[in-house]
Amino acid sequence: TGRCTGNFGESVLEGWGSEKETGVISRDELEEQVKELFDANFIKKDEDQRRTLDKNLEEAVSFLINAVGEKSERAMSHRASVCHSLNNQRSVRTQVPDECQFDGLCRVLESLLNGCSREPGDVATAKMCMMLSQTFFVILEDTALKSENDDLHGAAKSENVEPQSLPLDRNKRIYLKSRLLSHPIWHDNEFWDQALFQCVSEALTQSSVMNNLQTAAMVSKVGTNKHKTSANFQIRKAENLSWHDFSSDQRVKAASQLHTVVFSQLGALAHSMLEFGCSFDDAASFVRRLSVRHQLPISHRTMLLQHLKESVIAQIKASPVADKVAPVDTRQKETD
Repeated sequence: TGRCTGNFGESVLEGWGSEKETGVISRDELEEQVKELFDANFIKKDEDQRRTLDKNLEEAVSFLINAVGEKSERAMSHRASVCHSLNNQRSVRTQVPDECQFDGLCRVLESLLNGCSREPGDVATAKMCMMLSQTFFVILEDTALKSENDDLHGAAKSENVEPQSLPLDRNKRIYLKSRLLSHPIWHDNEFWDQALFQCVSEALTQSSVMNNLQTAAMVSKVGTNKHKTSANFQIRKAENLSWHDFSSDQRVKAASQLHTVVFSQLGALAHSMLEFGCSFDDAASFVRRLSVRHQLPISHRTMLLQHLKESVIAQIKASPVADKVAPVDTRQKETD
């Protein structure tokens, strides 16, 4: 709608210059601007109040866009802080109250993705954006439905029930993801490669798989497990243990567990590629390339490609225009 666009950025940009000179913007300040995007007071105001709220919203959006859009280490910190604030918001409200606020949030996340490098911090931030974009939504309703919804909210208020907890028609939800599907980051191989590296590293750390194997190998090397919980033992393990210290059985076990983790994370990311607008060919190429890089067994690769094929077929069948869509040829992919 016309009122969703404004030209209030000039005063914001003037103030922004001093922020850039003084250094990193605090997380609290960024969080305050993020809250403007979810302020329920934005709706149901008279014309004068609405003009003020429109101005405040546009200033908050412009402020956040400038904070997260730069390709710099400082802006990388801002991007992480904004995602942290949005992640906290998930426990408060996932429905964006107004279409203008939703459009503003879309602009902020688009700028954030524009600024993302392929450094680990930015890759982690972009991964979180994927999750957030499938969490926050707006409901676009006609006048009759709005009136009905207002009645429900009024009833909830009288009964001290949080309106957010009321049942909502999921078919009317517009998620952030729908506005971010065209972003070029989703078609960048380097992003997905780095994302897989992070996912595998995090999974291995959280599961303690490699730590347990390293401990077993260190015990074999020093000939005792009496002091394996001591700090000195852990330091020696980190400094002195190498691959050849593993026994043959331990190497096989380590490789098997690593392949299991890679298999699961690679499958999840390949599915995410489809979810974010990548073609079957792109996702299948990603699976093949990373399967070879991580030396996954052929059987694992075949299973991942079969899963991709089934996902594409399911998406086509679920599409409202499924009868008009030509079937996707995935026959060649099954043989690789």
